[in-house]
Amino acid sequence: MVRVLVAGHSGLDKHKWINALSNYTGNRVGKVLSLDFDSMLSESMPYFLDSYLEKQRNKWYETVNQILGRIDKEQPDHVVISMHLTYFRHNTYWSLVDANALKEFKFDMILTLIDDAYSVWNRITSRESKERHGVYIRLRDVFVWRTVEIMMADMLATVLGVRNYVMAIKHPVETFYKIIFTKLPKAYLSHPISHVRSNSKAVGEINEFAKMLRNVVVLFEPTTIDELIIERNWLNGRGAIINKEDRWPTDNDDCDYPIRLKEDEVAEVSSRNPVTRRSLIQDQVMRRDFRYIEQSDMVVAYRPRYGGTLSRGVFSEVTIAVNMGKPVYVYWPPEDGDIAENPFEYVHEYFSSVDELLGFLKRQVSA
Repeated sequence: MVRVLVAGHSGLDKHKWINALSNYTGNRVGKVLSLDFDSMLSESMPYFLDSYLEKQRNKWYETVNQILGRIDKEQPDHVVISMHLTYFRHNTYWSLVDANALKEFKFDMILTLIDDAYSVWNRITSRESKERHGVYIRLRDVFVWRTVEIMMADMLATVLGVRNYVMAIKHPVETFYKIIFTKLPKAYLSHPISHVRSNSKAVGEINEFAKMLRNVVVLFEPTTIDELIIERNWLNGRGAIINKEDRWPTDNDDCDYPIRLKEDEVAEVSSRNPVTRRSLIQDQVMRRDFRYIEQSDMVVAYRPRYGGTLSRGVFSEVTIAVNMGKPVYVYWPPEDGDIAENPFEYVHEYFSSVDELLGFLKRQVSA
């Protein structure tokens, strides 16, 4: 039996994610009981969160016992429970989670779902325009809430003695299936992004490689979150609008474009810290990609010198992986220059063809 706690703040559309996972899983692994804790907690969450804290906590414990009773009665082969670990309303963060109570579920892992901040902001503000629950969230609040939710999930994982995997919800559903129900090794795909973004051939080539790599490993993909476009559009004078063509193409993007952000809020998250010279967005991108590397078994670097230009991002990620002691495998075709001029140290293997690299990884997995 596999039991998974799926964390993540509001605005992620976890209902759709649960349904997609259930449909993909089918009968492959037996009976899977998938539940959304917050839907059971209250039918009208904004009003519930405005009630007094004791009432919220009593209802939280009641829902925990209700789900435990259902598990005992139905005896599923696997359990997937989606739950907010933290709440944010009226500029206040709080949590109802009792780690000791959650020990009763005997969870095997925590998955913390994240998504593009502009997508989350758009879903929440669009929902508010229709339902009028007195909710408003600034773009910066989305970034901060994500950080708080991940922090809470990490703390809970420590208490429960399990691993917390942070994953963008735009990963293919098959990736979530594999991380939950298989023992495949986990890999981070490091590849050029910024300097090839306008090159449709390069983008298509990288996406095709990622698709092939998914057949071999559980793949963490950096472009399943693409938030630097907020800052790039703003600094390039394109305003606070996110169009679909701005984003790195992914098959799992159902956002309603264009997304019109607030200019003062974009300026806020794009402004530089006077000490580090980085923006909030840059800090989040850096920490997230390093997190993907940390929770991987290996790093696969794809053409770090694509078009003769060394990708600073790939260089940084490979360096971090090496310092963490992670195996690093690099695809470096002859057209990208002499391999002897590579900037990396202590890389495990270099490959001049995709087939050679994929064949090597398949042998590693089956060994």
